[in-house]
Amino acid sequence: MSNEKVWVNGGFGLKRNFSNGGSKTELDLKWDDFKAWGDQHVNDKGYVKLEIQGSREPRLDDKGNEKLNVSLNNWQPQQQQAPQQNYQQAPQQPVYQQPQAPQAPQAPQAPQAPQAPQAPQGVNPNMAPQRPSQSDIPF
Repeated sequence: MSNEKVWVNGGFGLKRNFSNGGSKTELDLKWDDFKAWGDQHVNDKGYVKLEIQGSREPRLDDKGNEKLNVSLNNWQPQQQQAPQQNYQQAPQQPVYQQPQAPQAPQAPQAPQAPQAPQAPQGVNPNMAPQRPSQSDIPF
């Protein structure tokens, strides 16, 4: 699968916007051309997945409808391979660990007595707070 766009042969899309805010997307296909192209690009489940996209800067037709690009969506998930098991080899026995003895519960710690609040350093707790003077207020 390549990253190159495969454009639909015989088809194009339009997005019609209505004055009430609604819109609809139309896909116009020239059946004989599209059928021949689709037969070449059908996937293993029988589908042709299409991708319909607008441009970053909308291209408008003469009636104000946005022109849309239609391309093949050929994305497939990557297949993850199951690990190979050698059936001629005996299976490995699981390794069991010896259970450990339960640990004795720890004794709860005694609660600590609450401490008296301490005054910040450099402050005398016996002094009353002072009001700032008018010269200390920056106005």
